Amino acid sequence: MIGALHMLELLFLLLPIAAFYGYYMGSRARSKSSDTRESSNIRSFMRGINYFLKKDRNNAVDEFIKYYDSLGEHTFEESLALGALFRERGELERAIKFHTSMLTTQGLEPVKRSTALLELATDFMSAGLLSKAEEILTELISYNSERTRAVKLLIKLYQQEKEWHKALEVVNRFKNILGNSVKVAEAQFYCELATDEYLKHNLISATDYFRRAVMVNKDCARAYIKLARIALEQHHPEKAIAFLSDFVQSAPEMVQIALELLPRCFPTQDLKGELEILHSWLASTSSVSVMLAVVDLKEQLNEKQEAEEFLLNCLRRTPHVLLFSRLFNYKLDALGSKAQESMGDLRSLIEAYSVSNARYRCQKCGFKSQVFFWYCPSCHRWETMVPYDDIAATDPRGGSDRDCSVPKV
Repeated sequence: MIGALHMLELLFLLLPIAAFYGYYMGSRARSKSSDTRESSNIRSFMRGINYFLKKDRNNAVDEFIKYYDSLGEHTFEESLALGALFRERGELERAIKFHTSMLTTQGLEPVKRSTALLELATDFMSAGLLSKAEEILTELISYNSERTRAVKLLIKLYQQEKEWHKALEVVNRFKNILGNSVKVAEAQFYCELATDEYLKHNLISATDYFRRAVMVNKDCARAYIKLARIALEQHHPEKAIAFLSDFVQSAPEMVQIALELLPRCFPTQDLKGELEILHSWLASTSSVSVMLAVVDLKEQLNEKQEAEEFLLNCLRRTPHVLLFSRLFNYKLDALGSKAQESMGDLRSLIEAYSVSNARYRCQKCGFKSQVFFWYCPSCHRWETMVPYDDIAATDPRGGSDRDCSVPKV
């Protein structure tokens, strides 16, 4: 659970605890006349921790600010935490002034100055003052202190500005300290450049960028699906099928997207050929969408009995309301008209239950949408949106271990 927390949340938890420990040790030497005030301060701190554990961020921030304000003079670490709390609460002007004042402290060590500058750059980014943030970050990446965090924040800034070339320049310049931590984002930057070229009908240039994305991240699903589209536009269905299969291997949870393109790979309506491809995909994914597509093709091939048997076997392995709904309809159609009429309400209820209000959902934060995004607008991660109907289906690889996030700071 802790691993999923943002850095700021860790700041809430760790720095206040450290500050509280110092405060507690010092309080033992104070006079008894201050006991009441100290007790009140401790209660504010503990209330903040309680709110934090309950994921009530707003009240947690309020209580922590009360606690820090009660301390009077602050250490450098406490000042950093307080400024970050102001930023979290949306008091950006106050956070900027706070961190700016820290930089005017006489005798501030270079390492601490770099840390304060990084916090100020974060304030500017939150306030939308990207040029000021960029100015600070380009200075910080020249220093050893806080360089890694500054580099990642600068990449995030360029991503926010959609300056893909600049983002890639920073990634390539600091590959030695970034390692593989940004490979998913780097591949997506190439995909963004490729998409720009594709919209200009520069298919050769677009293909080159998508292939670079695959070289950076062999599991870049976005690149494979786009390469399949380009192959179809260039009348190469065999290449398209190969790219779609690569897509399914790299992101089996997104296979529904590949299903939309697969029929276009068989212009002569080779249903058996399409069925063979679907069966091969089921070796990589237990997608309900693929199972239902197999059932549809078997029906078109007048193999209704085989379709029903296949559906029953799928339902035993992968219980899902969509599979049950289709099997229920098979059984109901086999009954007489009176039975169908009496069971009509039940059929309607099952169908209503199986219809989702959202087509896609983020696997990381749960964000739902009718529109597909390669970049989740809620948690800011790449390639985490999946078709809603397939969320219950299990990835035989045991889930994705890809780091799909924007580089963490």
